[in-house]
Amino acid sequence: MYVKKTGKVVASIEARVGYSRLKGKVLKEIIGKPMIQLMIERIRTASLVDEIVLATSINPKDDALADLAPKLGVRCFRGSEDDVLARVLGAAKFTGADHIVEFWGDTPLIDPVIIDQAIDFYRQKDFDCVGTCLDKTYPWGMSLLIFPTQVLAEVDQKTNDPVDRENVSTYIYEH
Repeated sequence: MYVKKTGKVVASIEARVGYSRLKGKVLKEIIGKPMIQLMIERIRTASLVDEIVLATSINPKDDALADLAPKLGVRCFRGSEDDVLARVLGAAKFTGADHIVEFWGDTPLIDPVIIDQAIDFYRQKDFDCVGTCLDKTYPWGMSLLIFPTQVLAEVDQKTNDPVDRENVSTYIYEH
């Protein structure tokens, strides 16, 4: 399905405090700032991103992220801890996103030039999903995926597989 590539582009950062491997990593300081702040600052300099939203969970552990978001000048959407697909879709609807640029909260060195190049490529092509992590060309710290909110809404209706619900875009690039 081809989706017209105009409209609002929202960077959605999936982040939680309760990661299993390193709890609180998104709030750990790097050069005196929480990792999530560095990430937001870098995404903010991408010229083709219209808005940034922090998509965190309703778990009380994530209150610190929800409190930090307005201080960093971004909106926060809170949703299911386990159903990340529903959380990101909720964040997209909350912000009026036509297109979602999906980020994971532990990539503080994301390159704004790569973000803009990926968005530009996405806008010019007839793809439902474009990403820097699909063919392992870029290192993991440069990972992002772009897809229309409409496609994610369709995926939301098509799958209840826990793998798809936890890994937002898996269904899109596998189908």
